Amino acid sequence: MDILSYEVTLPVVPAGSDVVAQRLDVTIDGVTASQSPELGVLVVPVEAPQDSAVALSLVYLDDAGNQSQASVRDFVATDTIVPAAPGEMTVTLVGERREE
Repeated sequence: MDILSYEVTLPVVPAGSDVVAQRLDVTIDGVTASQSPELGVLVVPVEAPQDSAVALSLVYLDDAGNQSQASVRDFVATDTIVPAAPGEMTVTLVGERREE
């Protein structure tokens, strides 16, 4: 099984808001794991098995414990990275033959 690595870019928390925390739920083929990136963290690594269904859900929490609506992103973990090109080929003359 191939594991694909992603970087999820989070939005900037609005200036002047009372947001004190953010929660990112990562669901892979129906299994959810939650993480709480520090405010100001803009890139979060996520890994998923190739061809798995991935759902991301980000919410903000304010100082009173209220939760925002979720920002949601769904995708299928698809390998779109092309392999490196082959190296240069060489051609070497290895003999000669005479025909009449």
